[in-house]
Amino acid sequence: RNADGKLQPEGVYWGILSARYVAGPVLGSPYVKLQINNSVPLPILSLDSASIDPKAPGDAYIPVGLRPALKAGRGIANWRLEIIDPQGKVFRTVLGNGSLPEMLVWDGKGDLGEALISGQVYSARLTATDALGNEGVTQTPLSFRAVFR
Repeated sequence: RNADGKLQPEGVYWGILSARYVAGPVLGSPYVKLQINNSVPLPILSLDSASIDPKAPGDAYIPVGLRPALKAGRGIANWRLEIIDPQGKVFRTVLGNGSLPEMLVWDGKGDLGEALISGQVYSARLTATDALGNEGVTQTPLSFRAVFR
């Protein structure tokens, strides 16, 4: 942020840290390269290849592995995965803090412990919030037909 508290434009900046002692001497650090990226997080989701039925690519075995990633943004403070049922209602919510995990596994159960209905299409939506409070959501929810092996 600049002296007025506003976000600096994205780009590369150079800075030094200096300290002035009461006795008078001033000490400074070497120049440090600072890269500013204010991009809103853009999370994406994909099915883990081990979860996909090779005979029916739109089918995902339960438990299903979901691989989150960021297409844009960085410095994730927290995230939320929502599984949406065939009626469009949130069936399961998983919350996390910090960076996105390498993989999320959904066991097929809802927030109240109820089981999914096999053969129905469910969707997954990921929301990520960065340290500045910028929030991004998967542009298109990931849809799959949930089936038991």
